[in-house]
Amino acid sequence: MKKGIAILLALTVIGLCACGDKDAQKEEKKAEAAAVVEEELEEVDMTPPNNQAFDWNGEYLDSTGGQAILTISPNTKRNKGYEILIYIPGGEGSFSTWSCTATYDDGVGGLHYEDCVRTNMDTSETGGVETAYQKGTGVIIPSGDGSDTLLWIDDQERRGVDLRFERMEEE
Repeated sequence: MKKGIAILLALTVIGLCACGDKDAQKEEKKAEAAAVVEEELEEVDMTPPNNQAFDWNGEYLDSTGGQAILTISPNTKRNKGYEILIYIPGGEGSFSTWSCTATYDDGVGGLHYEDCVRTNMDTSETGGVETAYQKGTGVIIPSGDGSDTLLWIDDQERRGVDLRFERMEEE
């Protein structure tokens, strides 16, 4: 019996040592993987694109559903920046608009806005206008170099996450 217990203890110690080796091996593999990821991130250029010369003015239609419209025009009140209006229908007799003033931001390579106002409008018989919020923030950026497709990154409610605004042809 003592021999059996001694063998059992010896096997337990060997098992624990083997687990310790496995844990050490796992930690070593994790460290190697982290080093590879860090090296790959160093190779990625994280510099925002310079889109200052981009022609922002115009009307854009959402290519994913074809109903949302983005309009960007020069800010005539301040002679600086852009007026932005986003229109999204909400169903029968209702729609929402987002309106704000934006300026070009080198840090993101796009138009940054603050104090965006979202308004919900009901044009049915009951009618009504509701201001959903007034302090929205976000950016509008081109989807890539030379692209006329704009992405809307809405910090307030992430409403623009599935929209892709393509420049509409001028008539």
